[in-house]
Amino acid sequence: MALRKRLRGLRPDGGTRRQESALICRLLQNWPVYREAACLAAYIPMAHEADVRTLLRQALAEGKRLLLPRITGGEMRFYQVTEMENLRPGAFGIPEPDENALAASLREAELILTPLEAVDPMGRRLGKGGGFYDRALCGIEGFAMGVALNYQVVDRVPASDWDVSLDGWADPGGIHILTKAR
Repeated sequence: MALRKRLRGLRPDGGTRRQESALICRLLQNWPVYREAACLAAYIPMAHEADVRTLLRQALAEGKRLLLPRITGGEMRFYQVTEMENLRPGAFGIPEPDENALAASLREAELILTPLEAVDPMGRRLGKGGGFYDRALCGIEGFAMGVALNYQVVDRVPASDWDVSLDGWADPGGIHILTKAR
C-alpha cells in the first residue's frame, strides 16, 4: 500500500521516538479511562512504533491486570502478564507472553491500546495488513485506543468493510476521543 511505503520514509530517529513515546505515556497515565481501568490490554512495540513499555510497567506496579498478545498459527490471542521479564521473542520477533502465561479474553479489558502504522481523524487505523487487530476488536466493549507518534497521524486512512475503527487515539499532542464507532 502506498501509504505504508510513504510512512516508512517519515519514521523518526530514535531520540524523537523516545521523546514522543515518553510524552504519550505521561498523557495516558493521567487519563481517567486508564486510571479507572482494572484491566488493560496493550502491545509490545516494534522499533518504529510508540513505545508504551513505561506505561505497561506502571500498570503492573499499580496492580492492574495486563493482557498482551501472542500470535500462534495466524491467530492473535491475549494472555495475562505479571512480569515484563517473562516475555519471549515470538512472531515477527516481537516479545510475547511465554507458554506459561494465563490465557485471557480481550473482552476483560476496559482499555485496549493498539499499535498502528497510521490513524486518521475518523479513527480509521492502518495496521500491518494482517487484520489481527480488526479481528480482535470485533465485538469488544472496552475502549480501543490507538497509540501514534506524530508522523502516524494522517488526513485519511483507506478503509475496507472489515476494518474496525478506533474509539480514539493518543499522540504527543494529546488524547483524541471519538464517538463510539462500534
